[in-house]
Amino acid sequence: LDGMAITERALDLMTDILFSPVKENGAFFAEYVESEKEKLIDDILSKVNDKYLYARQRLVEEMFVGEAYGISELGTVESVSAVTPESLYDAYLAVLKSARVEIFAVGEFDFVALEERFRALFAKIERQDVFCPETSLAARREDVKTVYETQNIAQGKLMLGFTTGISAEHADRHAMQVLNMVFGGGATSKLFCNVREKMSLCYYCASAEVAQKGTLLVGAGIEPENEKNATEAILYQLDEMKKGNISDGELSDAKLALMDSVNRIADSTGAILNWHFSSVMNGELLTPEEKKEKIASVTREDVVRLAENIRLDTYYFLSGKEKA
Repeated sequence: LDGMAITERALDLMTDILFSPVKENGAFFAEYVESEKEKLIDDILSKVNDKYLYARQRLVEEMFVGEAYGISELGTVESVSAVTPESLYDAYLAVLKSARVEIFAVGEFDFVALEERFRALFAKIERQDVFCPETSLAARREDVKTVYETQNIAQGKLMLGFTTGISAEHADRHAMQVLNMVFGGGATSKLFCNVREKMSLCYYCASAEVAQKGTLLVGAGIEPENEKNATEAILYQLDEMKKGNISDGELSDAKLALMDSVNRIADSTGAILNWHFSSVMNGELLTPEEKKEKIASVTREDVVRLAENIRLDTYYFLSGKEKA
């Protein structure tokens, strides 16, 4: 742009931020640390205002008690308050030395030159053994864990956590994505068409797959008095899938929705980056066309077989105090 080396300027800025942060007395600048702590604490406290996100996080906390996955990525007010400029700087150094580093570049770059530049940058860091723990699937408990919570709200938030046994690296992960779409992943799903539209038991009802932990989460906004009926209706739709009651239209619509999301990957550099990042994290580098072929090959029998192994693990309901 007007002869300016934008890439070089941007890389210089990135390098300065990553490797030369502002310091005082051998640690991060105290004023900046306190400012960021205040912002983060505000973010943590504000999550309770979005009742769906709050209920989802509470389900995850209860489902994964004692695991790192059960802790919000924002942390807690107590843990953030305890951070000091010194402890934060120590954590920063630990990240540079031992964190797994993945570098992605999307655009018209000289990729060889970029790789050489980053290698030279990290060569200045005394890298140690990279900390990269293997992801563990959700352990199955013998009995369903049930949690009730009340707040001053009108609309109840129902969250159901299921275990699937299918990880992001599993050969059936593509079939599990189709299963999720059939169950509650879109506007043509069983949960949307039946529990929401036909039975009018909820304001919304949808499922989401968390492949890294082998779980399927269902969330619904309901009137508190509909708790029992809504729960039974959700579980009934899952049982229908286990029995093989999946129409050709439901299966076809689920596949088309997934393929459409794959087709949109090329719409932005951010989507392209996220595609490759997810591929690396999941241990399989697929092109969008290869992904669509995997989706197209999923059969009704595949979906039924996976549905039969899905188990309800944790039940969470957030309701108003007057309806408790």
